[in-house]
Amino acid sequence: MADFPTSALPPERPAVLIFSSGPGSVETLEPILWGLEEEGIPALHTEVSNGPVELTAKQAADLSPLGVGIGIDPEIATAVLHHRDLPAGQPLFRVLDEAHRADKLRILGMNAARLVKGEPLVFWGGPRGCRQNHDVGPIPPEWELEALTQIVTGIVLGLQRAQAPNGETG
Repeated sequence: MADFPTSALPPERPAVLIFSSGPGSVETLEPILWGLEEEGIPALHTEVSNGPVELTAKQAADLSPLGVGIGIDPEIATAVLHHRDLPAGQPLFRVLDEAHRADKLRILGMNAARLVKGEPLVFWGGPRGCRQNHDVGPIPPEWELEALTQIVTGIVLGLQRAQAPNGETG
């Protein structure tokens, strides 16, 4: 289990906590900080001992006065966004080492800030000129995808019935 330096965290300073296992590389940390800064939310970066990046992110979220935390594991080039109310093994976003990484990390920082503010999240391929790529986004369980498919299908069929003459479907 990772060792989290709770004594080093000033409770009077609300911030999104960023825990990195080992020295966080500038290439990983800076874009995340830019995204948070664009949205006007402060962050506090702390190095912690090694541990699974999902656990690191969850601990950061649990300890943050804002309820949002980010974990970085430079060894596997992964950054994870977590929220206090989510189960430990189910982070909201995960960014792996791949093409357009800086853009995705900036969006990760923006989404951390937007979680704090209660604003809509930004998705890769969404606003602010981001290119289309579905590798970054929420990580829903499979049962949620099935439920979402059933809901959308029901809505589409309902709209078809409402627009068809005499309620006939086409």
